Amino acid sequence: FEAIGNGRVHLQVLRNVADPVRTFEVTNGDWSSLRRALEALPYDGATNLGDWRPIPGVAEYLLVSDGLSTWGDGAFPGLATGQRLYAIDSRGSGSDVARLAALADDRGGRRIALAGKGGLERAADALLAATARIVALQGEGVTDLVPQAWDVDAGRVRVAGRLTEPSGTVTIVVDTGMGRPVTTTVPFTAGDEGGARIGALWAQWRIASFAAAPERHVAEVTRLGQLFGVVTPGTSLLV
Repeated sequence: FEAIGNGRVHLQVLRNVADPVRTFEVTNGDWSSLRRALEALPYDGATNLGDWRPIPGVAEYLLVSDGLSTWGDGAFPGLATGQRLYAIDSRGSGSDVARLAALADDRGGRRIALAGKGGLERAADALLAATARIVALQGEGVTDLVPQAWDVDAGRVRVAGRLTEPSGTVTIVVDTGMGRPVTTTVPFTAGDEGGARIGALWAQWRIASFAAAPERHVAEVTRLGQLFGVVTPGTSLLV
């Protein structure tokens, strides 16, 4: 809040039925009224992650959660163009890390962990730093493109897909956070390198992309796990 200076925060607590939205003003970095409200919150065990609606004009959302939706089956809301969501992992061990990451990735943000030594400082850095991010993937001769991560890691991106032709191109559009997006087109030719290992890697990334709502993709996740030998939440292991 020191970095924000002056701003407005809309707070909504998600329970089995979401609390009404409350609005707090931050003035010169002073968020004391919001802090008192948070410290006074009673905690129950039920959470319906889908029981809220985006507010027009809000640019960024912070979802502070362990990712466990224990009540209701409504879909998590989508966001409008220009809005993004950061998932603040409030629990660490025991959180649904895959769901939190997918919810944020699908909405222009990222999962941020609070747990561990220096967690608050790292979380603040992650929220405030501009990060290059993939905003579009297009392919010729390839389908079902999926990145390992939407954020660009040290200038490197990793993308996989299913070939439909022996050669083609993959076009990646990256928002650098510095203004104009950067577009890169990479040609490819089918080969034998990697084989089943590459297929399993693509399946893992594809399954991870469904983690925001795995209950809506059970059949596809099961099919990919069986076809590529990937362990999924529905896999039984005999040891």
